[in-house]
Amino acid sequence: MRTARLALSVMVVSATVIAILAAGASADAPVAYGWWSQTSLGAGGPTPPDVPADGLFVQNFPSGPAAVSALEFRLPSQTPNATSITLQITGTPIITQPPVICVATSRFDAVQSGAWADRPSWDCGQTVVGVVDATQTRVEFAVDPLVEGSTLSLVVLAGGPVDRIPLKRPDFETLTQTFSDTGGAVDTDAPPPITPAEPLPEDPEVFDVPAFPGSALPDVTSTTQTTQAVEHAAPVAATPRTVPKTSNGALGTAVLLLALLGIMYWSDGFGLLPLRSARLRPPTGTSPPTA
Repeated sequence: MRTARLALSVMVVSATVIAILAAGASADAPVAYGWWSQTSLGAGGPTPPDVPADGLFVQNFPSGPAAVSALEFRLPSQTPNATSITLQITGTPIITQPPVICVATSRFDAVQSGAWADRPSWDCGQTVVGVVDATQTRVEFAVDPLVEGSTLSLVVLAGGPVDRIPLKRPDFETLTQTFSDTGGAVDTDAPPPITPAEPLPEDPEVFDVPAFPGSALPDVTSTTQTTQAVEHAAPVAATPRTVPKTSNGALGTAVLLLALLGIMYWSDGFGLLPLRSARLRPPTGTSPPTA
């Protein structure tokens, strides 16, 4: 019984993990990223003071882009419902128009403040305009039109003619994709029931309760009959307890004692009985004394 329960628990946990991986939302960090600037002479050159280490930077001059950034992601084989890129803004940005994302058309190496000549090329035939929050601390891009294949390679550009935007280092929440239950994925809201191959045995300690001999209870077929039996039962009156009258017994004993004393008194020659006490009679052969 315990082995069957353990196997069932393992199956439930496995199905839950598969459901989480196959449905819902997933996030990932880029496999490569970097930024390039017209004012940079190459990797390791001077950078604006508000651009963090391992961060990104985009900037426009009135004549065009002066600094661009690029990111590359590996995508799962399953087609997502939605894909978005979220970048965190830092430093002292100047944002007159939202930044944009275009498809990168050439490979690039991860670099910080790379030479302008090494920047990747891009195609803005499909441009995704970002949405900047009110505090200008985050920008989000819905890049669904740019998703194709297993690799997503993007170039980030400033929007306004004099804009500059320093960005924090991309992390595992930069790319977000949501999936549905199509394509064989498991829906986390309604996971399929797991039915064991054979019914689980009953635990004898729980379900097989032995009957105790000689302790059969009467079969009560109806609660109404039981109630009627109780209602028609003859009431038994309690027998009143008689308390002995100790005061009357003592009075009778005293009267009897007085009667005996009276009899003895009268029988001693002072009563109506013809008996006299021997100590009051004169001795035989003597005459009573004269005065």
